[in-house]
Formats: sequence, structure tokens, C-alpha cells
Amino acid sequence: EANSIEFDANTKEPVIFLIDEFIDAAGAKQIRTTTSPMGGTMRLGEYECNTKEGSNLREAYGISTIFERHRHRYEANPTYREALELNGMIITGESNGLIEAVEVVDHPWFLGVQFHPEFTSRLQSPNPSILTFVKKSLDLK
Repeated sequence: EANSIEFDANTKEPVIFLIDEFIDAAGAKQIRTTTSPMGGTMRLGEYECNTKEGSNLREAYGISTIFERHRHRYEANPTYREALELNGMIITGESNGLIEAVEVVDHPWFLGVQFHPEFTSRLQSPNPSILTFVKKSLDLK
């Protein structure tokens, strides 16, 4: 029954939901509802993300706090954090209580992120998460 409210507004298990309150990149409190105009419901800009020690995310960046760009309106629902972790997923990146990155415990190398690493990648300077993904893919080939 788990679903995203983007696809089923009446789902009983909204694992992916429209975040209703957050602090924007300028430090202002933003409030959103399902009735807000779609253009005003996006989380835009650069946000801080705290990385978990020992994680693939921390390995990729090599630091405890990163800043990445966002452009989305739906989030992983933190209410389901315990259920996700009990079933093999680890939350490895967070920003003010929001889930920014996840990994899978028994996978050789898995990293899912809420932010957009392609926004900060350049030919001669790929984003650390993309570069590490490619390197690990080659190593595990």
C-alpha cells in the first residue's frame, strides 16, 4: 500500500509526500499544502546536508557537511524512517530532519539522493557522488 502522494493523494502509506514546512535557502520558513499553486511548492536552491560517518555518501565527499542543489516538491517521509531502516535501508544524509540520502545495507554500493548532483557536475569536475558511482561501478564490474 506504500505510495507517493504524487500518484495517489489518498494513499494510506504516503512514503513520498509533499513537504509542508521547511526553511528555504534564504533562511525563511516556507509552508506548503496540496492546494498551493504547483509553481510555489518546490524546494529550490542549495541546502546543507549532514553525511553519516562510514557511509558511501561520506566516502564520496570526504566531509561531514555538504551543500547540494535541490529542485523538487516531494520528499521521503521521515515518519517511515524506522520502517526503512528495519528493512535494510540506511539514512545517510539529512538536512533539518529531511531525508537527503539513502543507502542499502546489503548492496555492494548503493546511493540514492534527493538533491541533483548533475547540477554541479562539469566535464573536468564531476560531482563527487557521480564520480564515486562510476569508479565503484568499474571496481565491481
